Amino acid sequence: MLLSQGVIDDFRIRPDEEFPFRVTVPAGVVPMTEHQAAHFALGAAVGHFGRLVRGGGGR
Repeated sequence: MLLSQGVIDDFRIRPDEEFPFRVTVPAGVVPMTEHQAAHFALGAAVGHFGRLVRGGGGR
């Protein structure tokens, strides 16, 4: 969902690495653990869609 909405640029999983989840944002690649990636996804979704859900319009 975040990828299709343009919130992130790319998402990859590399299971052999210490930080297997890699999210690409305009600032670069951010390696994360599963816990960090879950919190990032929740925060990004709330930040991106929060006003829309509250009736304040989109972006």
